[in-house]
Amino acid sequence: METQINIKISYDFELICMVFSLNTVDVLQDYVNRISLPKHLSNHPDDPSGEDLELILCSTKTQDPKVIDKKIVKFLKKEFKQESAKILNQGLEQPETEALLRKVIKNCCPAIIKLRQDLRKQLALDFKIVGDDN
Repeated sequence: METQINIKISYDFELICMVFSLNTVDVLQDYVNRISLPKHLSNHPDDPSGEDLELILCSTKTQDPKVIDKKIVKFLKKEFKQESAKILNQGLEQPETEALLRKVIKNCCPAIIKLRQDLRKQLALDFKIVGDDN
């Protein structure tokens, strides 16, 4: 998917890019390219500790608390263990493994979305405050 977005680059981000002679667009694109749930779930992840994925799941203010994201990853590993094990045990190269894992993840998206909604309700994260005294 290719899309154009407009974002405001903070001065501090721009400054660190200048200090290290980095192009801000290239830095952001490199980060976006590294985010991959299939890579994280594979036998040979580029990011074995999940730091790239954790940044998007846990460190952004618009996302869920770590407890929800950990439960979702645990759900993925448990519920789709047989399917993913079949894929991982085939001895395929990393790109082929990731492509097959992507299909499994895409097929399980409705279950993941429902789980996330249920977890958010359990933690009372889906409440809305009504009134003009906010």
